[in-house]
Amino acid sequence: MTAAAAPRIRYLNGLRFRRALIAGARQLIDNRERINSINVFPVADGDTGSNMAGTLGYIVNGIAPSRERAIDRMLRSVADLALSGARGCSGTILAQFFHGLAQEMADKVKLTTRTFGLGVHKAVAYPWDAVSEPREGTILTVLRDWGNTVYEWSSRTDDFVELLQHAYRSAARSLLRTRETLSVLTLAGVVDAGAQGLVHMLAGITRFITAGRIGELDAQAPEEVIEENEIPGEAVENPDFRYCTQFVLEGSDIDVGRIRTELSVMGHDLIVAGSAARAKIHIHSNFPGLVFQNVVRHGDIASHRVEDMRAQYRAAHTAHPDVAIAVDSACDLPADVIDTHNLHIVPCILDFEGKSYFDKLSITPEILFSLQRDAQSRRSHPTTSQPSPADFKGRYEFLRRHYKSVLSLCMSSGISGTYDSARAGAKLAGDNVDVIDTKTVSIGLGLLVRTAAEAVERGATREEVVALINQLIPRVRIHFTVRTLDNLIRGGRVSRMKGLAANLLHLKPIIRLNVETQGKPEQGATVFGVKGGRKRILGIMEREIDPRVPMEFGIAHANAEEDALWFRDRIAERFTLARPVFMAEVTSVLAAHIGEGAVGVGYILPERKG
Repeated sequence: MTAAAAPRIRYLNGLRFRRALIAGARQLIDNRERINSINVFPVADGDTGSNMAGTLGYIVNGIAPSRERAIDRMLRSVADLALSGARGCSGTILAQFFHGLAQEMADKVKLTTRTFGLGVHKAVAYPWDAVSEPREGTILTVLRDWGNTVYEWSSRTDDFVELLQHAYRSAARSLLRTRETLSVLTLAGVVDAGAQGLVHMLAGITRFITAGRIGELDAQAPEEVIEENEIPGEAVENPDFRYCTQFVLEGSDIDVGRIRTELSVMGHDLIVAGSAARAKIHIHSNFPGLVFQNVVRHGDIASHRVEDMRAQYRAAHTAHPDVAIAVDSACDLPADVIDTHNLHIVPCILDFEGKSYFDKLSITPEILFSLQRDAQSRRSHPTTSQPSPADFKGRYEFLRRHYKSVLSLCMSSGISGTYDSARAGAKLAGDNVDVIDTKTVSIGLGLLVRTAAEAVERGATREEVVALINQLIPRVRIHFTVRTLDNLIRGGRVSRMKGLAANLLHLKPIIRLNVETQGKPEQGATVFGVKGGRKRILGIMEREIDPRVPMEFGIAHANAEEDALWFRDRIAERFTLARPVFMAEVTSVLAAHIGEGAVGVGYILPERKG
């Protein structure tokens, strides 16, 4: 790739920039799996390539139809798309660079090498300012070194071909130095994954500017690209902060500096990018719900993502069975059980007062009930929805990179479209994904999921586990008693007149859901008061359970720990336990319907003989 053989390009306009960026995106996307394989910093979760590819893919899809010639308008489109679609640390850093470039190139129709060099020189400072704790030896360093070379050569040449070739070589050399700059990279023997992704993007851009026609591009980098890195031989970092939490915030007066200060004590790897009208926030935190509650005070949440980095890390870097267990968030199990079996949770969606939350991540029952109490005068009621097929597809594709197959257990199709959404996602993801409609929810689903995970860990095949779960589904039982009918009334499960009468008389329904009810919630007995509900459920259990047969039980509650403990003690007294009764907080999407104070018991009946 020599400047002498290349056409001279004396200006960049919107069309040329769009084509070059598409070429750079193609180069990175083609190499995303390689980038994933060397991802050890800041968290070894193996998704940097996917995140950067997702960010650039979102931008490309948005600008592909555009025929805008003015560079400032094209850059503004790229910057807006980048903030909306940014994923992960490196994706957010790229988004802030594009935002800076758009700011510095405002009112420009086309760029000479000099105006481009000056704008780039200023724009590379934007992501450094956005990161709360910037580190040398990362994508930030390589971006700065590339920008410095662009600035230096912009005064030496009026040809973009020569300019970008020199700058690319500088970035490739800077990339190699990251291996010696950060000790975690030195230990693993790799370069920084985000920086590698940037260099792939710059390689594609440089090749396009040199070749002149996007049709001549191929998947290989220019001749100066560095050699392949070895995949790290061992895991080098288990994330201290579990959740990668990202937001797009919109408003009229967003104070990015104040947000950065407030969130700095809530986690690590904080990036607050954007402007007073639109900002992108990225943070690694153990409490995404608290982060959400802080961020929402500063503007309107346009979109957000929460990813479990610890689960991703374990899938990518630790020994595990061949079969991955995925389940929607309507499954209620203690956190230690989820972690012990490395279960992969696909969150359902809860909508409340115009805001969407990820179940068990950006919303918990405690937060939900607090929001409802604050909104009582407005008669607001939360609604729920299933994950999209794309959500399931993305999770299945990630798991299939690290497991031979995936078993996905879903809450009952009688109460949600989650099962259909999961099946659609499985078809998109390809082979070796089984999806099961469990005909249950909450603790019933939790008991099935734990059984499936333990069978997998004993060495059962995917087919054997599927057969086992299908045998158990008809024997699952769950019974809930509620403290208030308010949520059931507002959600339309109980008519307003019947609900008001029941509340006046202190009547409480017993709600059951299993294969006998076609997987749909069904009101059983109606009793007086909370104590009456507890006793009625216990009576139902005594009638259908042989106290001599060891069984497993689970309890879920919605801010009703005292009632849950009452059930635990009575169960231990009256039945034979195969293992201790587990207790879990009920999922938020279920709490939205049954309300605060509800408590339920679940178990799997033994197989009938004879």
